[in-house]
Amino acid sequence: MASFLSKSFAHKGYAAFRPTYAAELYRTVLAYHEGFSDSRRSLSVDLGTGHGLVTRELSPHFHRVIGTDPSAGMVSQARELSPVTSYPNVEFHQFAAESLPFLKGPQSTYSPGGGSSRTNCAPSSRRSPSGRRPSGSSTSRPRPVSSGGRAKMTLGAMEEYTRTWSSFHQWQQRFPSAHRRGPYGDGEGDVIDRMMDAIREAESAFQVSEWKEKEVDVEWGSALILARRREE
Repeated sequence: MASFLSKSFAHKGYAAFRPTYAAELYRTVLAYHEGFSDSRRSLSVDLGTGHGLVTRELSPHFHRVIGTDPSAGMVSQARELSPVTSYPNVEFHQFAAESLPFLKGPQSTYSPGGGSSRTNCAPSSRRSPSGRRPSGSSTSRPRPVSSGGRAKMTLGAMEEYTRTWSSFHQWQQRFPSAHRRGPYGDGEGDVIDRMMDAIREAESAFQVSEWKEKEVDVEWGSALILARRREE
């Protein structure tokens, strides 16, 4: 996303508050590619890796895992969160999805979903970054996953997490004079403040002075589009 490329985007905050994906999502993706020979599990490429969450989760299943992102800030966070002592087969590079000079030969591409445009690859077939299917490939219909992401967090943490969204960053650029309320701001409130006001108004349990300490379950669904080359 374009917001992630901005130097003013809070990459560290995004990495700190970004929830994890449900295990079901990874099981669905890996099950689709079951039956590959050991050599076909040699490489996975995570396009739009962000802070490397999916790259790290896939690392036990492949000999080598590469995460790429056009944002230098995201790549920096991914490397910081993926020490070589814990992830010796993981590496990160700053590249756009359309430019992968380190890859040679046919690739298998599949998408675990999520809030960004993320694609993962293993050597067997190829789906272009533009979304067009190459000749000889087969694609499944969009497959809903009951829980693409899930996290238990306080309302205060949820508020800070929404402030890492690229959509909010774009809103800030459009309305630069609208500042958040204290203690971290000096304004009359921004769109996130108004959203939290509406949430508190709708739920009586949140209408207390310590509302930021109230714990909530945050969950969102995902859909996968999986593709691989037809066996000759």
